Amino acid sequence: MDALAGGGPKSAPAKLNEATVFYRGAVLEHTASVTLDKGDNEVWIEGLSSGIDESSLRIGMSGGALITAYEYVPRHQTDKAADAGTQRMLDSLRTYENKLRQIGIETKTNEQMLKLLETGMTQKMATPSERGVSLDELSRSMDYYKTKMMAIENELIRLREEKKTCEATVKRLSQQLAEAGHNAGALRLNVTAPVAGAVRVAVSYCTFAASWTPYYGINVESPEKPIRIVQKAKVKQTTGVDWKQVKLTLSTGSPNNGRVAPLFNTWFLHENPPMILAEMTVQNSYSMKTRSVAKAEADMAVEDVADATPMEMSIDDHVIVSDNSAVATIYAIDLPYTIPGNGKEQNIDLRTQEAAADYYYYAAPKLDTDAYLLAEIKESDKLDLPSGSAQITYDGVYLGETYIDNAEALKKLTLTLGTDKRITIRREKVKDFSTKKVFGSDTRQVFAYTISVKNNRKRDVRLTLKDQYPISTQKNIEVELLKDTTTPTTNNTETGVVTWNVTLKAGEARTFTFSYSVKYPKGMDLNL
Repeated sequence: MDALAGGGPKSAPAKLNEATVFYRGAVLEHTASVTLDKGDNEVWIEGLSSGIDESSLRIGMSGGALITAYEYVPRHQTDKAADAGTQRMLDSLRTYENKLRQIGIETKTNEQMLKLLETGMTQKMATPSERGVSLDELSRSMDYYKTKMMAIENELIRLREEKKTCEATVKRLSQQLAEAGHNAGALRLNVTAPVAGAVRVAVSYCTFAASWTPYYGINVESPEKPIRIVQKAKVKQTTGVDWKQVKLTLSTGSPNNGRVAPLFNTWFLHENPPMILAEMTVQNSYSMKTRSVAKAEADMAVEDVADATPMEMSIDDHVIVSDNSAVATIYAIDLPYTIPGNGKEQNIDLRTQEAAADYYYYAAPKLDTDAYLLAEIKESDKLDLPSGSAQITYDGVYLGETYIDNAEALKKLTLTLGTDKRITIRREKVKDFSTKKVFGSDTRQVFAYTISVKNNRKRDVRLTLKDQYPISTQKNIEVELLKDTTTPTTNNTETGVVTWNVTLKAGEARTFTFSYSVKYPKGMDLNL
């Protein structure tokens, strides 16, 4: 865009008021105030994200001012900073950049002097008798050359070391300025104002340089008390701008949810024109549509935002959860937050929920002889838990980490709280009843086991005990669960898993028998 006439370009820092962060991406809303001259103005709105989706950019201006054109600049540095600390870094950067330029000049000069010295000495060494140069004079010249050569070489070494130090300092200061938002994005606007005066500018856009991840802290105090689920969030952003005291909203949705669902137009059959003409027709049609839609969206954005008033920010230490949306759950955090733009994760507590749970022990001694304490959360589908990792503590002791799958939580959420050595379990093969016999062309093999369980706790416990028998996939292989097996609570004939759901009194010991037979053709090798 061409520079505009008037009092010169005007600049204003953009204040970030609100940030709506999605799992990937964020919508940022800025405001700025600038004083315009009557007529044409060039305005710079500084301190925006260094990477945005330009198609999502919305700009509005109050006071009847008209934005006639705009340009987004991803990396925009100014000579003045918004605060004293950043200004000191900026001044230091300029000092070191000037010093680097001076080092470059001195290095080039010394290198040229070194070349001249070498050329002069080479000429003096060439046939000294013909040039009338005595050996004494030549000796003095060589001493001079040696002294001067060493001085220049030492100076070049010093300059190279100084250059490395300056370059490292410039890199560090540039990075700090970028993190402070000085090297952020900016908008260059052409504005026509009907009258001179201050106007308010509102800017919003989508950036994909931000994200949040849900996670949980789950605390089980005792089986007699509800489970306490603290829902948390890890928020990070690399927009190039520090979010300072921003009204933060987290959403489980997507910034693309505002897209309009596609509709069919009538499909008229016709003969296709030649390929080149067809491509030109489609391209021209698309370009016209893009321009018209872009103009309409820009006009709407100016009208919608122009009359907007700044939103009052409350400072309440709580989160408002809106989970009645058909597409997302929204966590509106009233307490303003500061999120640095360097990508460092910030942990935020969202809400605490309590849930009743059924506690029981689970054991599958064929796989593991430990008894696991499980907590099956009642009505977990009503908790609205987005998928994420969870750290579990039981009675103040950290047990480890698990993962909450939202899809599974809608059905039934079961947490493993650890093993309990006070529930002892032993599985043994009963040799007297385990046999292998041949009947004609068939072999019949019997497997028998005893499972001994004892509750060494001082209170009654519920136990779910499981074991397994094989499932045949061939007609000539027959598997039968024998009658002398302790009757299971359930027998899943599709998976071959038997389950006993029992209650063990304090100090009680019980024994379960489990036996099955497998009949198969003689000589067949099975994975028994």
